[in-house]
Parts: sequence; C-alpha cells; structure tokens
Amino acid sequence: MLSLFEKLPGDVRRHSVRVAGYAERIYGWALDYGVYPNDVSIRKNLRSKVHTLALWHDIGKLMVPREILDKPGKLTETEYREMQKHVEYAKVLYSRGNWPEEIGEEDRKAAMDVSYYHHERWDGGGYLCGYRGEEIPAIARICAIADAFDAIMSPRPYKKAVPAEKAVMEIQANAGTQFDPLLVEIAVAGFQGTEGAGIKE
Repeated sequence: MLSLFEKLPGDVRRHSVRVAGYAERIYGWALDYGVYPNDVSIRKNLRSKVHTLALWHDIGKLMVPREILDKPGKLTETEYREMQKHVEYAKVLYSRGNWPEEIGEEDRKAAMDVSYYHHERWDGGGYLCGYRGEEIPAIARICAIADAFDAIMSPRPYKKAVPAEKAVMEIQANAGTQFDPLLVEIAVAGFQGTEGAGIKE
C-alpha cells in the first residue's frame, strides 16, 4: 500500500499526510469521550493504526485522469463525476494492494470505510451511497471532518488559504448537515484545547 501511496501526485500525498494527522487526533478524542460504543469502527485497538488508514483515504485518485487532478480551475460536471469515482476506485486498488502485515482483516475493512464513505454527508446529501447519520461508519465521519479542515485551509488556484480559526467556524456551521454534530463538537473542543496546534501544518 505504501508503494501505491507514493505514486499519488505530490499535492495529494501532502494533503493526505495532513488529513491523517487531524483524523488521528479526532479519533483519539472520540475514543476518550466514549462516543458511539456500538460502532465497530471506533475501537481502542485501531487507535494506533488510524493515521495509516486515513493516509490512504484518497488512494483512489490514482485512477482519476491526471488532467482532472491537476486542473487549476473549476471542474466541469463530467469531470466532477469522474473525480467522485475515486471512492469506488479505492476498492479496486485495495484488492490489489500489498497490505502491511500489521493491518489485519478488520483494519482493512476500516481502511475501506474511510476511503469509500468519507464524502458521505450527515444529512444524506453526499456521495456515492447517499448514506446519512450513523449509517456512515464513524471512522469515515471523522475523516470527513479532517479532510474538510485541510481542504478549507489549503490554498487552491481558485481560492486563498483560510486561517485555522475560520476553518473551525466553517466546520461548525456545517455541523448537522455535512458533518456529524457530536464529532464536530469533540473535534473543535480538542483543537481549541491545544490552541490550534492540531490544525496547523
């Protein structure tokens, strides 16, 4: 899997490293709070592996045409639909991947949950399945928040970088619609408790 990750474009890899760091922190805080005890994707023995699993969340972008990934402007509707397929492509790559020995079957399922469901929304308006609320594995809901933190803060050809404080406000504004409101509350409390240290590159 590491060899697949290294084939991703540099900006996707850097984004993935940052997202993995945020996801690892949020996951730890969620465990400490004891939330969603019946969700099998929130378990103590996965805590040390979440960084690795979140690192691969965009692995499916390996199969998205490079001209779409590198396009500086807004994607066309057709290009956007192709970009959305990166969550499906992850299944193909995971079936071929050479998994590290320490990543067992349950962990692989969690990795797939992260990659396949991190664009689902709490209100059901995401893709590709249209899952809502707790239908979405908690680990994927955590990764969705981490992914958005970095996407909001990072500069793009079509937008400027946003300070961490404003990114937090935007995440909070979308709690209960795009994001799990309980996990947003936990994430924001954790980030603010570390004076923003957790959301800076």
